Amino acid sequence: MSSSKVRSLRPKEHGAYAQLALPLITALGMGRPHLAGLALVTSALALFIAHEPLLVLLGARGLRARRQDGARAWRYVLAWST
Repeated sequence: MSSSKVRSLRPKEHGAYAQLALPLITALGMGRPHLAGLALVTSALALFIAHEPLLVLLGARGLRARRQDGARAWRYVLAWST
């Protein structure tokens, strides 16, 4: 019986978490967060999280990853784009 490991669709660039979070937190902390600022932060986070599934769908992570995880990647992209 072979165990197949499920590919994580979280972003693999761990340093990018800080590069994304620190400017957003600083910008929100400099003044009163308004709806426009919160919407910008939310959209930036959603795009960041959807980046890895998009790479899988486009084949940048290889054809095998696209074949095995393409359907799940589509669900992630649709969930984070709404």
